[in-house]
Amino acid sequence: MKKFLLLLCVCGLVLASGCSEKEDETISDPVVTDEVVADDVVTDVDFSRETTYALASSELADETGWGFAYSPANTLDLDYSTAWCRSGDDAEQILSLNFAGPVTLSTVGIVPGFARDEEIFNQNNRLKTVEVYYDDLTSPVATLDFADEYKMQFFDLPEQETSTVSFKIKDIYAGSKYDDTCVAEVDFWSDWVANKDAVAAYNYYQEYKKDFALRPVGVDTITMFVSDKAATEIDACTEPSSEEASYGITYSHMEADDIYYFDAGVGGVFFRTKLNSYAQAGDEITVKVMAKDCNEEIVGYESKLLDSYDLVAESCTDGAVYVGGELDIAMSPGDAFFCRDVLQFYYGDRLIGVKEYGFIQ
Repeated sequence: MKKFLLLLCVCGLVLASGCSEKEDETISDPVVTDEVVADDVVTDVDFSRETTYALASSELADETGWGFAYSPANTLDLDYSTAWCRSGDDAEQILSLNFAGPVTLSTVGIVPGFARDEEIFNQNNRLKTVEVYYDDLTSPVATLDFADEYKMQFFDLPEQETSTVSFKIKDIYAGSKYDDTCVAEVDFWSDWVANKDAVAAYNYYQEYKKDFALRPVGVDTITMFVSDKAATEIDACTEPSSEEASYGITYSHMEADDIYYFDAGVGGVFFRTKLNSYAQAGDEITVKVMAKDCNEEIVGYESKLLDSYDLVAESCTDGAVYVGGELDIAMSPGDAFFCRDVLQFYYGDRLIGVKEYGFIQ
C-alpha cells in the first residue's frame, strides 16, 4: 500500500509540474518574421534574407551611367524596382540562393521580371518556364510555369532539405522593347508568401520601396587599403597614401585580378567608398560583410553573413560623397584560400556596390 501511495504522489507531482509549465506559457498572435523553421525539424540554421547569398551565371552590365546594379542580390531586397538581369550571351541562365545551412523549403513567391512599373515590366523579357534544382543541377525537383502577369506569383516547392536552391530559365515571354531577362524578387520569408497574397506584396513595394527608384544612388569607386594608424584617425574623407593603397596584393594564381589579398599582420584594413552624383551627405548606407565560396569541410559553411553595420555618407573637400570604415580582421573565417570575403553596399535595401577581398594569414 505504501508503494502504491508513493507512486500516486510521484505521478501527482509530475502532472502538477506539467500543468505549471503550461500555465507559464504565453500564447501570442502568430507573426511572420524573416526566420522560418520547417515543421518538425529541429535546426539552429539562421534561415533569413540576411544570411542568404545570391549567385547567378551572369549579370547584365550597367550602361545607363546611373550606377544601377543588376546583381542577383537584388532578388532579396523586397524592391520591385531592382532586379537581377542576366547578360545577353548567358546560355545557362541560372539564379542560385545559398542558405546558411540545410533548410526545408515550402512556398516561394517570385516576381518574374523587371517590375519597377507595369510598362517597363512588359518592355523586358519575363519568365515563362523555370526549372528548380536543390543543392546541385543533376535533375530538377520542380518546373514552374508563370502566367504573363505583373505580380508576384506563388509556387509550392518539394519539402525536402537543401542548402541551395537554383532556378534555371527555360523559356520566356519576349519583351516589347528590350531583350533583357530579369527577376525582381524571390521570397520565402514574407507573410504575403505564406498567405499567397500578391496584392500585399505589391502594396509593400508601393509604400516602402518605390520612392527609392526616383534617386538612383550608387557606388563610383571602392578603395581598400592598409594603415597602421588608429581607426579614430581615419574617416570617410581620409584619402590613403600611395604606400597605404599599395599593400593590397594581387596573386596571379587567383581567379580574379581585381581582388585584393591582404597580409593580416601588416595593419588595419580600411575601405573608402565614393558614391555617385545622386548621393547626398546624410544618406544611410548599409555595409554587409559576407564570406562566400568557402571550403565547407574546413570552416563549416559555404557562405555566411559575418557582419552588418550602417554608415552615414559624408561630403568631403573634393565635393564628392563618401562612406568609409575599418574591417574587423578577427571575424574573417580563415585564410583566403578557405573563403573569399565580400563587401556589399546597400542604399535602403538596394545593392549598389560589391568588392571582393581576402586575408593571407
